[in-house]
Amino acid sequence: MAEAAALVGARRVVVPPLPGVAAACGLLRSPRIAMKEAAMSGVLDDEDVLPAIEALLRELTAALPADSAAGVAAGHLAGNTAGHPASHSAGHAERVVDSFIDLGYLGQEFALEVAYRPGVDTAATLAARFDDLHRRVRGQAFAGGHRVHAVRAVARWAPLARSLTLTTKGDGADAQRASMPVPETTVALQAPGGPSRAVLARAGLAAHDTGTGPALVTAPDTTIWIPPWWHWAVGDDGVLILEAP
Repeated sequence: MAEAAALVGARRVVVPPLPGVAAACGLLRSPRIAMKEAAMSGVLDDEDVLPAIEALLRELTAALPADSAAGVAAGHLAGNTAGHPASHSAGHAERVVDSFIDLGYLGQEFALEVAYRPGVDTAATLAARFDDLHRRVRGQAFAGGHRVHAVRAVARWAPLARSLTLTTKGDGADAQRASMPVPETTVALQAPGGPSRAVLARAGLAAHDTGTGPALVTAPDTTIWIPPWWHWAVGDDGVLILEAP
């Protein structure tokens, strides 16, 4: 944000409480995901539907990449994998596969995704799970049958802690480098000749709090980088005000 302001000659940046931009730290901490799905049409109560769901899920699961590196290479993984796939995938744990089905009421096209536990769920438990979700989403549930619309297998790899390097420019030609452990959110940044700062949780900042960069301010929806020597302050209404030196 400060860099963008500098490009247009602005010396003051006002960040609202919920700016709604992607959180860099949050993206790095999110799991890698690969998904395989197939359309299916069947009445949930029919005795041959659950075995068909199980068989289709086995087929979809077998088609999922075995690890996140393979998923990146094959283009199956969701998220930003541009650049160096190995560096993005090496820090992820073993694969966990979850199963889902899309259910709807007979005679209706509207469907909702519900979790499916292979070998555990029955038609009755799935119907009850869908009815409860439909009641929460649409305000009501209906008597009658249910139709299966689709089956889905989702693999995910939770990120492991690893060290990242942040590089920013100081006042001179020297580069400032700092290591940030992920998924932890504590990091010390040292500007050339300046003070060290830790990551600040925006939820923990109060009105009239002030400070000087370098610093990172983390929030659920964004990560705010405050360059060295920039001053920051929190307004009465929760806005974060950044001012150039």
